[in-house]
Amino acid sequence: LWGGRLLHRVAQHPAWQVYGVERTPAMALAARRTYGLSTMVGDLLSLPFPASRFDAVTLWTVLEHTPNPALALQQCARLLRSGGVLVVRTVMAESRGARLFGPCWVGYDAPRILFVFSRPTLRQLLERAGFDVLGMQSRFHDFHPFLWSLRNRIAVAVPSPRLRETLHAFAASWPVRLLTFPFFALQTRRGENSFVTAIARKR
Repeated sequence: LWGGRLLHRVAQHPAWQVYGVERTPAMALAARRTYGLSTMVGDLLSLPFPASRFDAVTLWTVLEHTPNPALALQQCARLLRSGGVLVVRTVMAESRGARLFGPCWVGYDAPRILFVFSRPTLRQLLERAGFDVLGMQSRFHDFHPFLWSLRNRIAVAVPSPRLRETLHAFAASWPVRLLTFPFFALQTRRGENSFVTAIARKR
């Protein structure tokens, strides 16, 4: 939910009625207090909604945290009306970050992240759950995953805590962000971003 920011943006359209589900009570509370949103604490598999209730469902960096992704997508299909749209954003196994950082890549942050998907695997899961995949694309959002992965690598390679913090502060600085912008832009253009967004329609 990003503390309710995503739902708040969607709710600005007068034709939309929005609901949020958050596993973290503090985040659900923040969404209610900050934006007055209808949010609940719970799990995707135990929602109290009838079948075919929604026109759209968004799993924004959610699927990789679920213990049973196939069942989660089946639940999304149950909640959606025929022709309803599902948007899934998740970590991607074919990303350059995965190749560059190996076990230090943010996508391998177990047990917080339980699954990492390739594009073919994600497509297969969606199709088996009853969806037609309309498209998959990478978005420009790789600096922070890169920074997180770099911090993991520095923690493994550099014994001095003070030096680790110095290197991390340097990597997070605005000059470094500006210098690395072309690299991340090219990564996104080539579809090698750490995250992939899939848009699918229920059959």
